Amino acid sequence: MRIVGVTTFGGPERLQLLEAPEPHAGPGEVRIRVHAATINPTDVGLRQGYQGYQLPGRAEPYVPGMEAAGVISEVGPGAPFQLGTASWPSSWQPIRTAARTPTSC
Repeated sequence: MRIVGVTTFGGPERLQLLEAPEPHAGPGEVRIRVHAATINPTDVGLRQGYQGYQLPGRAEPYVPGMEAAGVISEVGPGAPFQLGTASWPSSWQPIRTAARTPTSC
């Protein structure tokens, strides 16, 4: 799948269109097909390297995008959500994979 990620901190020119393995929902998780996403000030700080203290042990690329909306496209075992539910993931961590707890719209 295509993602926009950062491998080197800096200005907007550091954002790159990259290929990544397709994520799948694990136990208790869902995958959301994103229909819309925004970049907020925290994402800008991540891109600039100001949020680096939150990233130890996380593999590159760093993917900004803490705010998104879409539809649940895969439900992992034990996840209490239904396929096709309109949702928005909420997380204090940048969205790296589909493993987020959504809130139904």
